[in-house]
Amino acid sequence: LERTSALLASLPPLKAVMTSQHAATIQDASREFWSLAGSDLFVMTDRSGKLVAVHSTAPSVWLPDFQASMGRSLEAQRSRDWWYSSGHLYEVYLEPIYLGPPGETPPLGMLALGQEINRDVALEVAHVANSQVVFYFGDSIIATTISAREEDALEKLGGGAVGQYGRRIIWRRLGMTLKLRDRVYEVSGTDPIKIAIMGAELHGQGTNA
Repeated sequence: LERTSALLASLPPLKAVMTSQHAATIQDASREFWSLAGSDLFVMTDRSGKLVAVHSTAPSVWLPDFQASMGRSLEAQRSRDWWYSSGHLYEVYLEPIYLGPPGETPPLGMLALGQEINRDVALEVAHVANSQVVFYFGDSIIATTISAREEDALEKLGGGAVGQYGRRIIWRRLGMTLKLRDRVYEVSGTDPIKIAIMGAELHGQGTNA
């Protein structure tokens, strides 16, 4: 989607639509560009960052959520971000829309394309990782390949706070046994998504442990 967003933002027909600065016109005309993008989420803003077009494959999303997410992304100057609305999590790529060469004039607005993190994505990741996968956003499980019983158990453990960024990576070793195979490792990261890996393999050289 990163390349697609850059390509769409450079299309003269899309730029022409944006010059109208009329939300109803842009909303109607942008449906064709959303079809070209093939994304789960398609969002456009005007110069001020106000939403002027929103298309989503999920019918239950709440537009103020996307407006707030866009505001946070623009303030942080992120070209890639995570947006959440009504139980739907998206990996979003943002691209400014310029009428002329970038940098010579202010952008007409912003284009954002998003892929929803759903069970299909979880199944793809599980296939590559050869393990079960769980995607969290805050304390909520967004997508998973585990059973309902295992999901209930994980929900009791909970995740991190929604929208927390900038935290350092923490690596911990639990247990002091000299047997490498008996050691347990925990890894946490900066994104508001927690991935629970239900199985893993360790390949390495021999040690004195």
